[in-house]
Amino acid sequence: MTYFAYVRTNDTLRLDYAGRDEDRGIIGTVHGLPEPIAECESLDAAVAAGYAYIGQHPTASVYVTDANALLHKMLLCHPHHEQVSALQKNLFVAWTCFAFAALSLLATAFFGLGSSGIALAAFAIGFYLLMIRVGFMNEVESAMICLIFSTLIFFLVPAIRTAWAAYQLRNG
Repeated sequence: MTYFAYVRTNDTLRLDYAGRDEDRGIIGTVHGLPEPIAECESLDAAVAAGYAYIGQHPTASVYVTDANALLHKMLLCHPHHEQVSALQKNLFVAWTCFAFAALSLLATAFFGLGSSGIALAAFAIGFYLLMIRVGFMNEVESAMICLIFSTLIFFLVPAIRTAWAAYQLRNG
């Protein structure tokens, strides 16, 4: 049987899972196929041709089908996609730390926190990074928790200072 390797280049390619047959290794039927990048006599040769293409184009997705357009393999460059995902995660973490620092600067200016505003920023950023390192929550959930804690602390610090000043005035 003849096998083909196709590169997914557009969104006209449709995958129909109705023809799925796990015993034969068929994922489904592919419709709207472009020109194949390889035509091979065996499935292994088509998979090898697909991985050879992915080696030169790591962002590509390669579909390996037979002559009846039955999909046997979907090939991706997993290390490339893991690196892109890690980069996006690190970029989100960096922007979140920047946002906490900017929030602290604004809170310090509006509430007159002084040097305690810097300590609050360090606390928020440190707490956020600790939550991510430990794996307690993902980046977005950790950011929301730290934002809530930071906002509460920014409102509590002036109230605590006022209460302390009132206590000192009363007790002399």
